[in-house]
Amino acid sequence: MSQTPPTSLSFTEDLAAARRARDEGDAIHAAFHTAWALSVRPNDPEALAMAESLFGDADDPRDLVPLGPETAFALVALRARALARMEDYTQAIESLLQVVAARPDISYVPWAIEWARKHGERVDPRAGAEAVRMLLSRLDDYAAVLLPSLIEFVEALRTHHREHSALALIHVRLLRQHGEMDAALNVAQYTYTHNRTPEMAAVLAATHRARGERERAIAMLHESLTLDPRFAAAWLDLGDMSLDTGDFSRAANAYESALAIDEDMGWAKASLLYARYQQTGEREYIHELEDYAHAHGENERARVLLDASTPYVGYVPDPQESSIQAIFQILRDIESGSPLPDAPHWTLRVSALEAPSVRLVLDQVLRLKIPQASIAYEVDHVPHPTRGCPATRSNGCFGTTMEPRRTPGFPRRLPIRLRRSLLWRRNGLPHRHGGTPPAPSPRTSAPTMLQFCWRQWFIRHYRKVVCRRGGGSRACSLRVRTFSLASTMAGRGRGVGVRSFHW
Repeated sequence: MSQTPPTSLSFTEDLAAARRARDEGDAIHAAFHTAWALSVRPNDPEALAMAESLFGDADDPRDLVPLGPETAFALVALRARALARMEDYTQAIESLLQVVAARPDISYVPWAIEWARKHGERVDPRAGAEAVRMLLSRLDDYAAVLLPSLIEFVEALRTHHREHSALALIHVRLLRQHGEMDAALNVAQYTYTHNRTPEMAAVLAATHRARGERERAIAMLHESLTLDPRFAAAWLDLGDMSLDTGDFSRAANAYESALAIDEDMGWAKASLLYARYQQTGEREYIHELEDYAHAHGENERARVLLDASTPYVGYVPDPQESSIQAIFQILRDIESGSPLPDAPHWTLRVSALEAPSVRLVLDQVLRLKIPQASIAYEVDHVPHPTRGCPATRSNGCFGTTMEPRRTPGFPRRLPIRLRRSLLWRRNGLPHRHGGTPPAPSPRTSAPTMLQFCWRQWFIRHYRKVVCRRGGGSRACSLRVRTFSLASTMAGRGRGVGVRSFHW
């Protein structure tokens, strides 16, 4: 029996199909339709009663929803209820929160709240806290929407594990994210009173810091270090607070202490270089920070501090377009001494449409490097707009939408919404900003803003805007290995318009 029906059914049709399958003795088929009915109305009494009826008639409720490599999220959610029926509440909550991470738009969290209230003593508090932490790391747009229900879940669980530090830590984090600073402080103080660990002291310090109580935060960090002088996180927090207040010497000392404990702490390495630069004014520290940021592209702290210490620094991923790779290979062949015809002509054929700027790059590169050459650009497939693309705040989308009933894979692929900036980097499916556009200022005005918005698919490495004053105008250049995009802006700080571009 296929797990993927040819057409989607409504809630009523799924529930009716589940009843017919149950009456015919086909419990697995009944569970399948019940799962999809619950995916539409997770807290509907009739659907929940149908699930409990099926579980009650089965020797092992888990057999009704077997897991496979591509089990649909609705079936995983129903399996979580089967695990709860067997009183394995820890695994039930872990499975359910994984479903919530894949489909945060469906109201599954009340199931976990009910289990935590009635049977929280049977839930491993550390596993519950880790499941919530995992969920928070995967949420994006729905984080703010789910915070109240997640707080309710953790509070229900903490009624049975009041003094557990890992559960209290995630509780404080949720309350702070939701803006409930007083409640977060109460939870942190209560837990620290009954569990005096360096970790809870640091959590209490972070709560004071979020409330703007700097002196109390510093005092709690020192208390954390008294409990464990080798607690690197406390040294990091001390360094960050000193950096924020301009005490660069104390910040550098704190970061050095953290690195003495763990020399691989990327946050501390980048922050130490920035603090030393601010302390001494020596540019060599910024050069080291640039090198470090290049070598550790995943270190967001290094990029942020580099942005703060230069007019504007940003990153885009290495180009993946076949056309760009082909032209770079041609240039490498020329540089290595390969012979070139007097009037070379190439035909470049790609299987799918690439960005419009790719064609611009090809023309400009040939004009600059091989002016006598010509190239024909052919595309095998030009896609049509995706009809399933939802209307979003950005009036667009990236990726494809997939109807859940036709997509049994778990977790389900979700549409990726465009962000507000053009420059982005990719880490798997999620995409993030490559940098924050700089605000207009005497050093970063119209030229820099123009360069931020200019889509550059050919950039291979890091690029930096360098501005210099001269008379009544200012010149800025965008350095990209062998290429240079320059613009001359008229006026002082007003940016009347772009006077010229050259490559």
